[in-house]
Amino acid sequence: MQLKIIRSFQRNKDASAISLKLYFKHLLTFKFVYKRLKTIFRLGFNNLKFNAVFKLEAVFLRLQSNMP
Repeated sequence: MQLKIIRSFQRNKDASAISLKLYFKHLLTFKFVYKRLKTIFRLGFNNLKFNAVFKLEAVFLRLQSNMP
């Protein structure tokens, strides 16, 4: 009886260890994907900002050239 309990405990321990390993693995992959997405969004946002500034400058120059 006691041996059975110990064996089941051992099995549960192994299962929990495996699930913990998988959990950490998924956590790491999620972290990596999140970082990658963050950098992509940051680059995209900077690009958008740059384009907006560039367009504003173009509009401003056009307005200046239209003034007498």
